[in-house]
Amino acid sequence: MTETPFYDLVPKGMAENLLFRERMLERGRADPQAAHDLYMMCSRDPLFWINTMVWTFDPLKKADAPVIPFISYPYQDAGFIAINDAIGSHDVLVKKSRDTGATWLVLLVFYHRWSFKNDQSFLVASRNDSYVDESGNRKTLFAKLDFIYDNTPRWLRPRRLRTQGRFENLDTDSQINGESATGDLGRGDRRTAMLWDEVAAWERSDGYRADSSTLSATSCRIIVSTPQGVGNIYADMAKKTRHQLTFHWSNHPEKNRGLYTSKDGVLKVLDAGYVFPKDYEFICDGKLRSIFYDKECERTPIPSVIAQELDIDFLGSGIQFFDSASLAKAKTEFARAPYHVGEFSYTDDGVPSGYLNAEGGKLALWMTLAGDAEMPCPPSGGEYVIGADIAAGTGASNSVLVVADKRTGEKVAEYVYNRIRPEELAKYAVALARWFNDAFLIWEANGPGRQFGSQVLDLGYRTIYYRHDETKFPKKESQVPGFYSTDSTKRVLLTDYGLAIARGDFVERSKEALNECAEIVYLDDGCIGHVRSSSVMDPSGAGDNHADRVIASALCWKGMRERPFYAKAEEAEIAPNSFAGRRAARAKAALAGASSMSF
Repeated sequence: MTETPFYDLVPKGMAENLLFRERMLERGRADPQAAHDLYMMCSRDPLFWINTMVWTFDPLKKADAPVIPFISYPYQDAGFIAINDAIGSHDVLVKKSRDTGATWLVLLVFYHRWSFKNDQSFLVASRNDSYVDESGNRKTLFAKLDFIYDNTPRWLRPRRLRTQGRFENLDTDSQINGESATGDLGRGDRRTAMLWDEVAAWERSDGYRADSSTLSATSCRIIVSTPQGVGNIYADMAKKTRHQLTFHWSNHPEKNRGLYTSKDGVLKVLDAGYVFPKDYEFICDGKLRSIFYDKECERTPIPSVIAQELDIDFLGSGIQFFDSASLAKAKTEFARAPYHVGEFSYTDDGVPSGYLNAEGGKLALWMTLAGDAEMPCPPSGGEYVIGADIAAGTGASNSVLVVADKRTGEKVAEYVYNRIRPEELAKYAVALARWFNDAFLIWEANGPGRQFGSQVLDLGYRTIYYRHDETKFPKKESQVPGFYSTDSTKRVLLTDYGLAIARGDFVERSKEALNECAEIVYLDDGCIGHVRSSSVMDPSGAGDNHADRVIASALCWKGMRERPFYAKAEEAEIAPNSFAGRRAARAKAALAGASSMSF
């Protein structure tokens, strides 16, 4: 465990700290024994070393004098100790807001061990060489190591061998090497620890391969980044890494002045000692805010930038297709646990044969069933639509059937399974459609949808969607069954579904479907897809990497618009003494007289 026996000797105010540093440096230069004592104190207490001997470079804050003493904040002290203690033990994932010093801290952990411990071996990696080690480039990882070394007192520096991507201590035989992120990162290597920097910006394929290649190379990977959506190795590792640190802007003393928040529109000031201007315009949106945060929001009109750089918001940092506020509202107001979860049975020719409640069943129902216990069924008279998204049945993605009630706009059923072949799914879908009072069936006909559609026709089911040209009006129906998806038709399909959710026209009961909506983004080529849809690797193999519920639900809504519900008009009651009532009586009498005549 990291010990800090001398840290309490160091003053933390800027002026006092500079005077303390000056005294320590003078003693070290003047007296070899004092230099030896300071060396030992620095080796035993890394926080004493940082706050007494380490300098940093910050032209953003100090334009005239950018070289300033590194005076650590409490959250940085805790982070340094946690990272140092993790070495040799476990991975640590660091979630950070911009400019909170996370990368510097990891490099300081490595440098301290490199400087004072024998036979340490570290690897630092970033997305390409221009971020690792490039001559004349001060933003690289190695430029930071060079800066620490160059600004360390001569009597505290070890002998060093410095070449491209190599930082070797000739006194301790410790080294720090650098590589760009590739699929062969650290392969066949043995390292005390590794730094992965700004991992969310790595190429997807490189990130997934690096995860595999470094597993046996070290017991400690320090994975640092600000979020950039959820379609990358960083977001995946954030879900599974046990040990995590958060460097949030609100912990930074210079950024949390005037800290405030709100609940239900009511302001709550958290920084009680801060005096706001009298005319300050508070933003009561429920988020954690401050003077600094509000100014940063004014500087950019793009919410995803704030989500990425400051909020540590994985979903918000991607460019979402669906409106996040509408999804949050739908999740709060409409999403709920299903009334029933179970298994639906059917015959080989697509005829329903029963339903049984069963824990872990594949069919979820948000409705009360009618009929008897042996053969429950949906209430008679209901009008339903079924949307289907068909997978190959190999486990890589889910096949989904979604059922909605045309009268209420509510999703009433959802079937999800990743191990059913398209032909078998067609039998299930036809049986389910018959169970739901001969529901209107619409499916995506691309890919596995062809086998699905052929089987539906072979089973003789004809209450189905037939293709028509979506770009022309009026639409003319063809004899080709199923909805064919292109980039343009998918955009329209999902746009209509998103609007239906926002307006409450489609009542989305499935929380999982709404979660998948949040993962639909604009891809690099401008198309719309799931955040992981362009990844060459599917790390789960369990159907979690595609928004199958979204497509099925969107198709269901399209089917509801194609076959809208029309309530049957009830005969209005006519008052007998009204004009309409007397006219109706005369017509009835005339009809009776005519029927009594014989010809």
